[in-house]
Amino acid sequence: MKNKIFLLLLILLPLQSYSQHSWLWEADKKLHLEAGAFLGTWATFAGSSCNWSPEQSALFGMSFVTGIGALKEGVDALGYGTPEFKDFYATMIGGTASVAISYLALKAYKAKLLRNLFKKPCAAYAYTDSKNFQVGFMIYF
Repeated sequence: MKNKIFLLLLILLPLQSYSQHSWLWEADKKLHLEAGAFLGTWATFAGSSCNWSPEQSALFGMSFVTGIGALKEGVDALGYGTPEFKDFYATMIGGTASVAISYLALKAYKAKLLRNLFKKPCAAYAYTDSKNFQVGFMIYF
């Protein structure tokens, strides 16, 4: 047991010191990680509320994160910001991690825990009044 803990420390300590100086931990890149994680989770569960399989929901989540990340960098390339491949890469890292976790959660729900949780139909909605305009998916919990 002591040998395993020692090996774990040998692996983690260099990573910890490297991570303090990594480009991935810059403030801007952290925002991209968080945005990718949020969008990936949202899109995966939106796909599930449309009664798609967990695999289809995860594919939709990854496609959504990829599209939004590429769109954001495309807007930056038009002169509204500074386009960086690292921004897109950070968005994809956050999205990939959150989609993977969401996929595992959906597999657990669909397999045993709450089989009837997602029985309601998918509902796309649009709402508008004098001050607001909203379009989206209704996600049922």
